[in-house]
Amino acid sequence: MIDAPRIGIDAINLLGGGGRTHLIELLGASDPARHGFSKIIVWGCPDTLEQLPCRPWIEPRPVRSLSDATIFHRSFWQIASLSKEAKRAGCDVLLVPGGSFFGSFHPFVAMSQNMLPFETVERARYGWSLKRLRLTLLHLTQRSTFRRADAVISLSGHARAMIEAVPGIASDRITIIPHGVGTRFHKAPRISGDMPAGSLTLLYVSPIEPYKHHDHVIAGVARARKDSGRDLRLRLVGPANLVRRQALRGLMQRFDKAGQWISYAGPIPFDQIDREMKAADIALFASSCEACPNILLEYMAAGLPILSSDRGPMPEITGEAAVYFDPEDEASLAAALLRLVESPDLRDRIAREAHGKAREMSWTRCADDSFSLLVRTARTR
Repeated sequence: MIDAPRIGIDAINLLGGGGRTHLIELLGASDPARHGFSKIIVWGCPDTLEQLPCRPWIEPRPVRSLSDATIFHRSFWQIASLSKEAKRAGCDVLLVPGGSFFGSFHPFVAMSQNMLPFETVERARYGWSLKRLRLTLLHLTQRSTFRRADAVISLSGHARAMIEAVPGIASDRITIIPHGVGTRFHKAPRISGDMPAGSLTLLYVSPIEPYKHHDHVIAGVARARKDSGRDLRLRLVGPANLVRRQALRGLMQRFDKAGQWISYAGPIPFDQIDREMKAADIALFASSCEACPNILLEYMAAGLPILSSDRGPMPEITGEAAVYFDPEDEASLAAALLRLVESPDLRDRIAREAHGKAREMSWTRCADDSFSLLVRTARTR
């Protein structure tokens, strides 16, 4: 039996977003004495590895040739080199957070962090495009990876059900380990006495993508403004490509010609997101396709009243600590928003319950569960 396994991590495809955040936080909470491993070796692009925490048991191994490579080049490197590298480094188990693995190394644990490849309706929102083709290819590669994996980590019950629907994936190899939330996001719950008497600011942090439904969000908030007569303001934060940014600007011009109540900040550094939450009165999340959205957990920790999509894992995560709406129905969003706006008691209850739930979602717990699975997989194999 292996006493203290060496863990390898394939971070080649973690180029940003929630996957990179997960890896940074997971390694930050790692502890060989607590978790029973001896060393962690991480292969990745230099800009990813530079953001990892410095620990004596973490050894970054940059693959500089892949810094600006396409997904096909990264996949070829996986096939040709990663398994050999992991064996040469003496790894006893390999973690694949990106969800796709083409090598021969065993045992390996794959993570499912992206539901877009597994939801046909959501993929179809991209029309006939390279993005949709890429998602279709990811569906094929991740389906194959999960079938071959010695264990699979899903982030929620919803995500697990989607993976279990794929033929050939044994349910007993799937373990649910949700994300955690950073301590810097934890703030005292926002109560109505802390909010301005006149205007209320809704914060929506999300990339501008079809399944995030910014068009329905803007139309719904505009409708709620008209129906209530309240000064409701919408703050949008997140990256967008040129086409989607222009479409968003068109929506803003259509509904808010004077630029009085909609503002778009674009992408902002991750270490500034908590400042945006501090300035907000209500948190909004309108996605229809998620595994376990980091931002929703961060909203909860920030003690904000939450207005959430009723799709995917969102009701599973927030429970009664949110008011829900159909993200593709602006009337549904407007009605849910008015419930929050018109009821200070409801806002207070949701903020307190969400904050309480978030206190149970630490990265320490995520690390404990993740490394326990990795060590157990190494020893069993």
